Amino acid sequence: MSNHTTIRVSGWQFSIRFIYVFSVLLVVD
Repeated sequence: MSNHTTIRVSGWQFSIRFIYVFSVLLVVD
């Protein structure tokens, strides 16, 4: 159960970072 929770948290952080970078690229462009 703990491992599953850790994976969800990691995936969430990865998604936030990806969206942040994508938004920055749109603003710069």
